[in-house]
Amino acid sequence: MTHLVEPHGGVLVDGIVDDERAADLKKQSSDWVSWDLTERQLCDLELLLSGGFSPLRGFMGRRPSRAAGPSRFAIPKVSCSPPCT
Repeated sequence: MTHLVEPHGGVLVDGIVDDERAADLKKQSSDWVSWDLTERQLCDLELLLSGGFSPLRGFMGRRPSRAAGPSRFAIPKVSCSPPCT
């Protein structure tokens, strides 16, 4: 028996990679475009990677964000937190 609450949407998204994959991504990313994130963006990123925004797996683009709007139904019949933009 577990005392854990079931993740929102039934699936806990885990975006954290192991050390080997992290080293590989770091090497690959040296040529990628980069930018400084705001404090809010860093918080959103941490929540996405740790599963805090499950079942979301990434940031919403402009169209899905506007479609979610105030109803916050980005995923059919799954109420979500405010859109991460």
